[in-house]
Amino acid sequence: MDDFSNLVDEGCRRIAKEFRALTNVDDSARIAGEWSFPDAPLRGVFARNDAGITGWDSFEPWLSRIESFPESPLQSLVAQIPPEWYGSAVDELDRLLCKLLERRSLVRVLVLSFKNSSRNPFPNWRDGAS
Repeated sequence: MDDFSNLVDEGCRRIAKEFRALTNVDDSARIAGEWSFPDAPLRGVFARNDAGITGWDSFEPWLSRIESFPESPLQSLVAQIPPEWYGSAVDELDRLLCKLLERRSLVRVLVLSFKNSSRNPFPNWRDGAS
């Protein structure tokens, strides 16, 4: 194969890999067209409880990073999304960005809501643990 073919082939493999990763993270709900973020504690939960979670420390440093994530990097990333991916839905994309930014402060509340659910997902959680 020539250099151009190799480049195209590599590009296609990367796109396919990134799309698979995106659909895994997405859990097929967003890509399938359901661009909502309901606050449902048991939605999208793995089948097994995680015995390794003992308290808030188990979520660090990621929880603090999410809560303090600055707006500018997200705006920069959104600006890089190819327009053909969202068509003329610029307003919807802006609303999605705003919603994501608002939700930074809700992650801790949602984790707590999940923790306190009837599912008892974190059986080793100790309230005294930070």
